[in-house]
Amino acid sequence: MVFRPEGTKLHDEGAFGGGAPLSRGARVISDLVDVIGNVRDGEHLQCLVFLAQEFGLLAEPVFLFGSMGPDPRRPHSLLLEDHFYMLLRDGIIDLDGAGRLRARRDLFALPSSGLTGRRLAALSDLSPAEAALFAAAVLRLAGEGRHAGSPRHDDAFCTAVTQLVDSGDTGQSVDVAAICAARQRLMPAEPVLLTPV
Repeated sequence: MVFRPEGTKLHDEGAFGGGAPLSRGARVISDLVDVIGNVRDGEHLQCLVFLAQEFGLLAEPVFLFGSMGPDPRRPHSLLLEDHFYMLLRDGIIDLDGAGRLRARRDLFALPSSGLTGRRLAALSDLSPAEAALFAAAVLRLAGEGRHAGSPRHDDAFCTAVTQLVDSGDTGQSVDVAAICAARQRLMPAEPVLLTPV
């Protein structure tokens, strides 16, 4: 996978490095890091991209996810991991003073991927541990044949999150209500039916 030809400088003319544009996956990662604003590391990024894709916040699915680890299982995409490390290597993404990932739009003219920013910003209120439990609950419901983005599964989702908190060692305190509220904000709004007067 090539983001730009080797030997080109990132500060040359053109959209990116005077050569090849960023891949669609790299654009999604850089946009998500900008919109969320508190992404801590690659594992946190994996959970957030998984959730964005599961709730239809990307124009089309970009990454294939599997799951890894014991309960709570975590989503993992090797393709996303590869894109992320390439962005780090090239200095397009780095850490700010507070230890959060940031896209270096001040140094590079990074094209946008068209994420649904307002709904996606709901994830910025969650800690990395809460985002991981959110993703684990989505994986658990999917294993049961349920889609976490369906309003029919409100109770099942909150129950799954509570069970994961009770059964696993999260290492940090998590707010189950905040996870359930973030899910509600990620779900599309109910259509408004206009009736003639």
